[in-house]
Amino acid sequence: MISYFIYTIISLGCSYVLYVLLLRKQKTFQFNRFFLLSALVLCLVAPFLEFELFKAVPSITQIQLDKFTETDAIIDTVDNVTIGEEVTVNPYRANPVMIIYGLISLVLIIRFSRNLHQIYKLTKLEYEIIGHLKLIKIEDSNMVSSFFNYMFIPKQHTFSREDYESVIAH
Repeated sequence: MISYFIYTIISLGCSYVLYVLLLRKQKTFQFNRFFLLSALVLCLVAPFLEFELFKAVPSITQIQLDKFTETDAIIDTVDNVTIGEEVTVNPYRANPVMIIYGLISLVLIIRFSRNLHQIYKLTKLEYEIIGHLKLIKIEDSNMVSSFFNYMFIPKQHTFSREDYESVIAH
């Protein structure tokens, strides 16, 4: 399980570096979005895929071993060995790394759910329909933002119909 997380984190880091170096300043937003989403899916699935790149190394079943006889082995005996007291290991003991990972995941899921709930509350406000978008005027932010078919604009901004359409086109 840990190796899955490590492999996923490394592959996500490599795809992010590729994005920063090659695509960040490009204006092809749809391609960038496609690249980021497909890289995310590929990085989550990649640890389960197996690739055979090198067949130069034979598998263990292909290597012929000479017959092993007892005369070939060197037998050493160990004298005066004392064994200490028996220690039982609990296999169900929680791994501290997994506990930290779970706590961070829980905090991020709670934060994400809270933000979705706030957006849901905003969508229940009074709105104006422009084209296929629902325009919602909000008071607690100075930024224009969008979420699916909703566009959130501060109440203090006065835009003409053409300004709204240019923001929508952007």
